[in-house]
Amino acid sequence: MSISASDADDSVSAGELSARYDNFVVDLLGSIAYGELSAFERLATDARHSPSLADRAVLGKMAVAEYGHYESMCARLNAMGMDPELAMAPYQRMVDAFHERTRPADWHESLMKAYVVETITEEFYAAIAEHLDEPTREAIAQVRTSDEQIEVLTSLLRTMLAEDPRLSSRLALWGRRMVGRP
Repeated sequence: MSISASDADDSVSAGELSARYDNFVVDLLGSIAYGELSAFERLATDARHSPSLADRAVLGKMAVAEYGHYESMCARLNAMGMDPELAMAPYQRMVDAFHERTRPADWHESLMKAYVVETITEEFYAAIAEHLDEPTREAIAQVRTSDEQIEVLTSLLRTMLAEDPRLSSRLALWGRRMVGRP
């Protein structure tokens, strides 16, 4: 379906609109897939610096969940006939650069970064899902951060801050810097 030739400058055919939407979805899923793969790597690495085996296990469990999210995005891309690696490639440099710029100096910053990244991505996923087709919306629902994961991070941060209240200012400053606020 197209609009008349007189309106051609301001319009696109239904086929072109559909193709643009499909490209958008592939880009979205590719960026999410690489972000989830990167989150898996980050959490698995950060787990090694945990002060206790229990904390290591918590981050390890979160890393496994992130890898599952990555697999869900790859499955959706495959179902769309797309190569997940090709869909992720344009986002690798950008995501890696973000993680390089926000590399935590210690366990405390690792937890803060995990909390900030998880809460921001959760809000983004919730907001964007409202505007997607049902299969893609369902795929996004599978990668949303669980309330349990957010609560675990919140609990770890609260415990850490209760044990050393001086961390509060440093982590607040570090968290603001991470999201680009002075």
